[in-house]
Amino acid sequence: MYEVILKRFEQPDEVRTFEKGKFELVHIGGMTIDRATYEP
Repeated sequence: MYEVILKRFEQPDEVRTFEKGKFELVHIGGMTIDRATYEP
């Protein structure tokens, strides 16, 4: 049987910031999915 996992970037597991932006990471099972936000 498969398990459904629902996670949102509004509450990331980890946030990595740098000079002109940030990475928001969500960990699902053995995978990591990220969203990058950059400033001009």
